[in-house]
Amino acid sequence: MANWFEANPTKSIIGYTLLIIGASWAFYKFTFEESKIDNYKSQIETKQATISQYQARIEYLEEENMRFKSELKDFEEWNSKTENPTLFYKSQYEKTILSRIDSTKTNMLVKSNLEKIIINKSESYINKDLDLIIGLKDVSVNYGTYLNISYGNNLNNIFDNKKVGETIILKSNKGQIKITINKINYVYSNIEISIHK
Repeated sequence: MANWFEANPTKSIIGYTLLIIGASWAFYKFTFEESKIDNYKSQIETKQATISQYQARIEYLEEENMRFKSELKDFEEWNSKTENPTLFYKSQYEKTILSRIDSTKTNMLVKSNLEKIIINKSESYINKDLDLIIGLKDVSVNYGTYLNISYGNNLNNIFDNKKVGETIILKSNKGQIKITINKINYVYSNIEISIHK
């Protein structure tokens, strides 16, 4: 066999070259191509998760829409049966406003240092007295919230994946405040927070 390689150097060089090219091609195929396929699979899974999130939102909003249609139908029936619907709605509106004022008064008496705020995604809450800015970057499907908070001289503090019930403590020359996350609403992409001085 060794004599054949010595007798045929050109054929053996070509054979070795083809063998190396074949091995390199197989290595490339099974490493780089497989990694591309795995990458595509992970992208597809991410897209499918996003689609399922949007489908959940759509289903919830469709249910809300049906409920609102049912309520609207009730209002239309009341309008047709009532002689003066304006008076009816005015009295209901006044009752609602009075009940809200009463609940606000009791809430202020019990919790004087507590402020409840609802912040929507891509919006900011600004409190000039506290020198506080809270921006809601995103709400994830697993009910985590992503915040950007500036307080006093501490600017653009990022708080990732904060859950309901968690409290963020901030300190600056203005003093110390606590921000508690009360509610996270994924469907409407908003949160409710409380601020304690």
